[in-house]
Amino acid sequence: MTEKRTDSDQPADADRATPSATFVRAVRHALRHLYDPDELRHSELLQLLPVDAHNRASSLQQMLTAAIEALKPKSGMSLQSSAWATYLTLSARYLQQFQQAQVAHDLGLSPRQMRRRDSQAIRWLAGYLWTRYDLAGRADAMAHPLAPPKTEAEAASRAAELQWLEHSAENEPAAAAEVLQALLKTIGPMAQAYRTRIECTLPPDLPPLLVQVGAVRQALLSVLTAGIRGAPEGQVVITAEAAPGRVCISVRAISVQPAPEPQAEAQRENIEMARELAKLSRGMLEVSEGERSALAVRLTLPAVEQATVLVIDDNADTLQLFERYLAGSRYAFCGAKCPAQALALAEKLAPQAIVLDVMLPGTDGWDLLGRLREHPQTRSVPVIICTILPQETLALTLGAAAFLRKPASRAELLATLDELVGTHGNS
Repeated sequence: MTEKRTDSDQPADADRATPSATFVRAVRHALRHLYDPDELRHSELLQLLPVDAHNRASSLQQMLTAAIEALKPKSGMSLQSSAWATYLTLSARYLQQFQQAQVAHDLGLSPRQMRRRDSQAIRWLAGYLWTRYDLAGRADAMAHPLAPPKTEAEAASRAAELQWLEHSAENEPAAAAEVLQALLKTIGPMAQAYRTRIECTLPPDLPPLLVQVGAVRQALLSVLTAGIRGAPEGQVVITAEAAPGRVCISVRAISVQPAPEPQAEAQRENIEMARELAKLSRGMLEVSEGERSALAVRLTLPAVEQATVLVIDDNADTLQLFERYLAGSRYAFCGAKCPAQALALAEKLAPQAIVLDVMLPGTDGWDLLGRLREHPQTRSVPVIICTILPQETLALTLGAAAFLRKPASRAELLATLDELVGTHGNS
């Protein structure tokens, strides 16, 4: 006995039109590469769907995701309905990137039933898109795919866009860890689809990058995409190190099986684009090959020149707190617990600012402030008194450049340093 479905039992709008077989195949291909920007940039769907011309891959991904969510049944519909079957299949298989066997197991279906349901769900999604964007009158566009643009035209277009990017944004400080963590969230679904494990290990004292943030994000995304595609079921390892005036980020893809041959050209394209984007921030990208590496990339980017801040406080917890406050900022922390050595350390380090607690064992902090103000190598260095004592007037009278009352917040400390170091740096 054949189950009879009502309109209310089927996904909304999915049965109002019959999309062409070519369109259904294009939808299937795009879903299978939903988190792969390179594949989406070449999708046949771009010829029909109204995507954003400036961000075609991302726009197509968002459009397909929204279409799947539009098929989610209204509350109150039976979970045994075809509408729910369609939505759960599309969501699990393509939004969440579960393997077909896993979804079949969770839904209690045989492999054959799962394949049939998967195909049916894709057809319904294609039908929804076909109707939603009124594509019936434009079906012949996919029967005669657009010829690829000439190489010269592509190169000229890319060069023009890169030139525009070079003059449209300025370099700005950005924490390398924050940039990479955000990218790992973006690239996560693609890594899951390729069963590639990503390991990111960063030192805590990296100076901030001084880059075009958007361009560097896309450069790193291109490198990570190339790494994942080159190491299916393998591993991508991200490390970083600081050097004078720059940060070096290394990405190494370790493969356990050869990547499909068609991936090589896409990988080269990704790396070349990453190299061009890095140049916008005066960065440099180098590619090398290791014994086990499918890809090894070293991206060197300019960093903010850090100003040394000497913190003099006998409390180890306070020193650790201030070290955390300055991590990832334009300031390099140096702590001193022993007041007797503080002056010698200040002479050696030539810091751009000093943070001083006046309640020190065996030494009068006010006296130490006076010696710092009188010594020829430290008299021009701004001193910030940071204490629990309510003595702001005294501190400023004795030559302190600023006063912070403990407990001081990170925002207060950084704002005070920005004001003082900027002022003294320009004098």
